[in-house]
Amino acid sequence: MATAGVAWRACVVALLLTFILIPTPLAAQSSGQLYLLILDDTLAAPDVALARRAIAQAEARAGALLIELRASGGVVRDLRELTDAIAAASAPVLVYVTPADNASGAAGALLLPPAHIAALAPGASFGTAAPLVPADASATSELLRDDFADRLRAVAADRGRDLSWIDQAVVAGIVIDSAQATTRAPPAVDLVAATTADLLTRLDGRVVRLAGGEERTLRTLNRAPVMIEPSVFERLLLVLTEPTVVFGLLVLGALSAALEVATPSFGVFLGVGLLLLAGALYGIFTLPVQGWALLVLVLGLGCFGAELLTPTHGGLTITGLGLLTIGGLNLFDQSRAPGVAVAPAAVIATGIGIGALVVAAIALGLRDRRRPRVTGGESLIGRIAEVRAPLAPRGLVFVEGALWLAVSERGEPAAGEWVRIIARERLQLIVRPIDDEG
Repeated sequence: MATAGVAWRACVVALLLTFILIPTPLAAQSSGQLYLLILDDTLAAPDVALARRAIAQAEARAGALLIELRASGGVVRDLRELTDAIAAASAPVLVYVTPADNASGAAGALLLPPAHIAALAPGASFGTAAPLVPADASATSELLRDDFADRLRAVAADRGRDLSWIDQAVVAGIVIDSAQATTRAPPAVDLVAATTADLLTRLDGRVVRLAGGEERTLRTLNRAPVMIEPSVFERLLLVLTEPTVVFGLLVLGALSAALEVATPSFGVFLGVGLLLLAGALYGIFTLPVQGWALLVLVLGLGCFGAELLTPTHGGLTITGLGLLTIGGLNLFDQSRAPGVAVAPAAVIATGIGIGALVVAAIALGLRDRRRPRVTGGESLIGRIAEVRAPLAPRGLVFVEGALWLAVSERGEPAAGEWVRIIARERLQLIVRPIDDEG
């Protein structure tokens, strides 16, 4: 009996030691593939579609997605859709604002809160100086702002980060850099990392909570992320939603159509112009455009065309340059798409280029007007002709390989003398003796 008791106690101790020494996993390991998606320039509907595809790919492979946010502007309407997608993702989504000193603007303010891990490069910032939701005196505007702030807080409620800045960002605007974000209590972001490699090293072993309550442990040490590249079609849509590209396509398309009118080319210029304008229209319908600015821009282009048809010696060109500059710089609505704007350098360069072309066309036109006619009877005016039959005062002169009836303005030049043609009346030339010119 004593031996049996000892054996039973030994078994109990062994079982206890087994449960103590062998840890029970509290969170699943994120052992799937780590994906990398770079979002830069202007974030609009095509970027959101690409990010959704990346999230779905990470979910399908039980992996994680790292989004490097290099954008400086975005369409708030589209960013809100991506915010909801990140919050509802069943795979860890990490948002990293980079490079150093990058101002991610509204994109950072909307994508960092729902991210399972939010990180900044040193000096990087998020938020805008203007409200994320335009305000007016109506009660509806107040409800919209409250709803926007409530949704943004809801998607980040269980992230354990500071959310007190959200109300200010929505109502009045706020910009928070990496130093300010980490000094808040609790911090507004999870960490500040100098590089992507540094970020992945420091994230290893962190536990994140997904939408369904599942916890996932990140395994990012010494793992090379797989880049998610946009397809050719996706890349085309991304390019067509760049503000400067939209402006350029609109201007070039209008100029091509004008060239077709000025110099018919069997529809080549018209076809190219319509293709360029179609690309510009996609960007105009995707990005929030201010109608008055678009109208001003079109009027400016119209002034350039009118200058070519009815030259005003630069008056319409100067007017067109002013309208082009005003319309180009204000083409997109900053209240609905903070940071989305045509590059000022592109507007100035386009204005200078078009102005130079119009001035060159006017100069060529003026020179052509002053140039003597080289075809038809008018081309004979100013030429020297030889008298073949005495002009008394009517006779014959020889010029340009043909005999012409001629009348002498003064005197009676004899055969063999030379006269200058000063006018033409139907089939008869008016001439003047060369001696009289002296």
